[in-house]
Amino acid sequence: MTDLQEKNDIALASKEPEAIHTEESAESVASQVPFSTFLVGFLGICAADLMLGFIMYSDGSLSVAYVSAFNALSSYAILSTSSGIIQAIMPPVVTTCGDIIGYKKSYFIFLTLFILGCVLNGTAKDWNMFVGGSCVRTIGHQGLSLAGNIIIATSLPLRKRGLWSSVVNLVYLITVGVAPVIAGALIKRGDWRIVYYIYIPIGVLVVAPLILKLRVPQTTRAPWRERIRQVDFIGFAIVIAATVLITLPPIWGGVKYPWKSATIICCLVFGFLLYVLFYFYITKLSKVKNPVVETRLFRKTNMVWAIASQILQSAGLFGWMMYLTFYGGVVMGLDDTQRGHLQLPYVAFQALSGILEGLLLTKYGVYRPFLIIAPLFTIAGIAITYAYTESSPYMIYLSMGLAGFGAGSQYLSLVLSTQACHPSRDTAQAVMVFGFCVGIVGSLFSSITGATFNAVQTKYFTQYFPPGTPAETFAAAKFVLDTKTLDPAMASILKAAWTDIIRVMAGYGIGLVALGYICSWFIVPYKLSDRLGDEPERCTSKGIRGFLGFQSDDGKVSKQ
Repeated sequence: MTDLQEKNDIALASKEPEAIHTEESAESVASQVPFSTFLVGFLGICAADLMLGFIMYSDGSLSVAYVSAFNALSSYAILSTSSGIIQAIMPPVVTTCGDIIGYKKSYFIFLTLFILGCVLNGTAKDWNMFVGGSCVRTIGHQGLSLAGNIIIATSLPLRKRGLWSSVVNLVYLITVGVAPVIAGALIKRGDWRIVYYIYIPIGVLVVAPLILKLRVPQTTRAPWRERIRQVDFIGFAIVIAATVLITLPPIWGGVKYPWKSATIICCLVFGFLLYVLFYFYITKLSKVKNPVVETRLFRKTNMVWAIASQILQSAGLFGWMMYLTFYGGVVMGLDDTQRGHLQLPYVAFQALSGILEGLLLTKYGVYRPFLIIAPLFTIAGIAITYAYTESSPYMIYLSMGLAGFGAGSQYLSLVLSTQACHPSRDTAQAVMVFGFCVGIVGSLFSSITGATFNAVQTKYFTQYFPPGTPAETFAAAKFVLDTKTLDPAMASILKAAWTDIIRVMAGYGIGLVALGYICSWFIVPYKLSDRLGDEPERCTSKGIRGFLGFQSDDGKVSKQ
């Protein structure tokens, strides 16, 4: 080697590495994250999910307690609005933090915020302090949830993600049954604030030490300054503004403002225009290497069809389930406790079917059968609505259980279908894009659902109430949950109206779920690889096995 060559090599070695995302080999990733190390970190993530689940499933019982304590019924919309906005904007926030400081450090930041929010909630002296604490806690909650999903997805091969996701579902299943009982017992003793304290030791003594052992595969080797310089702050600002505007209508519509009001319409229009501007900016003007949303991910049709399927089916379920509480109270005479338990079968069967789905995905390595079969359970569950009678409340529990089983036994398959068609270096973005798009477009469908319900309710109330009914009576009747104290004539009117309303909303739900089901048929089967770093491989087997995504005996696949 000549002196000149040696000098050139030294000069090249001294240059800062280029700020790019590098796809590492399976052997490299495996050496970075030994399984025993991942297992310790995974236990930390499960402990965090246990903490999150306890708080989340206690909130239904807690809401009555803290609203009463602060006399905040008239200003409760502030809390729901701020929480809804934070949930919508968090996906790009999490991935941006991950790009700059890494997901392990981000996880600790979100854990700290969650614990701080719990402390603020528990020590709140007034409603404003409580809302502020809830906002901080929601940021931490959403950050922990998404960062944990990304850490699991980037640390495991596709085929093994189902097994570990089943464990996470099992954790949430435990909290479904235990959290409301603990919260209810503490609230009855007058100690609702302590609910926010009792889970903090889990975060401090269990989650933090275990996560310290976690090692996440490195995705960038750029120095700090380069990482910050490559963040798309302009695109981030545009997409956050658009998201806020799109998120407000389903929260405010029919509650704070009429659905046809200028405020609601302007939010939707300007939010849509900002998303158009964001797309133009990200595709034509942005020069950064780490855009907020990688639009190239949509070139694989699995991302588009999976998002469409999840949005449509979720919107259908939302439009049907949201108003069952009113139906159960008005028509079936369910009390507060019974109405509060209406969604337990849905949540329990959703978690159980998610566990089963994850185990089967790991065993057989195919996701398409779940996409073909699961929605049929959801449709069957909603269809049982037409068999509801005043004296058969058990039918609601049956329908909720079937719908939950259908919803839970396909979600992971939809998620994996969006990851299997992209290289492993895009996994974090794929996780974020799926969740972000489902949340944003889902907000639009929530607005559509709310406006649809408002029109349906107005139609049948107008039909059943006698002409000349005072506007005040008409408006108050929309929020009646218990007809036992009403005169028989009014109770009969409300029962007839709500019977027709819930059947129309069931038809609305079946229609949207069916459209989502059709979308799932277009999702292409890809191999769920056993190794990290493998290139996407599309199944090209023939016949029914190929249609379902099973490989033939010769293992024939097509590299994309």
